[in-house]
Amino acid sequence: MLPVFTLLHGVMGGLAASLTDLVTNDDDPGTATNGVLFLNDGTWEERFTGSTFRVHTSSVPDEWYVGDTTASIGDFFEVRCASISVGSWSNAAEATGTWVAIDVTREWNVSSSDVAKQCVAVFEIGLLGTSAAIASCQVDATADGGEA
Repeated sequence: MLPVFTLLHGVMGGLAASLTDLVTNDDDPGTATNGVLFLNDGTWEERFTGSTFRVHTSSVPDEWYVGDTTASIGDFFEVRCASISVGSWSNAAEATGTWVAIDVTREWNVSSSDVAKQCVAVFEIGLLGTSAAIASCQVDATADGGEA
């Protein structure tokens, strides 16, 4: 079940971004890792234990950049985990509420070697240096490293 809504889609200075809500889960006995990555080429990916996959289903596009993806388009954008409503991140590209440039891959994830760990957060993308969101979404990530 994927509740999918484009919460905010914006254009500033001729550049545009769009995000869609994402629910993702990784069950991997041992140590599970699950989360989201924002890439410099205008795409985003889901993180699963030991692998990354493009965020793409029939209802969730794999690009956060509106337009043809291109190397280094992320140099013009920044991203942040704006708020967390459930849990916390095991690994965060930056502190909650702090903007960080998408000049390299930026990742937020949860990890667990026993019970399920979940984080539900709102992400925002904006033009670099503006500290203003032009796109946002909710990411619900769960990692469960418990016994199979």
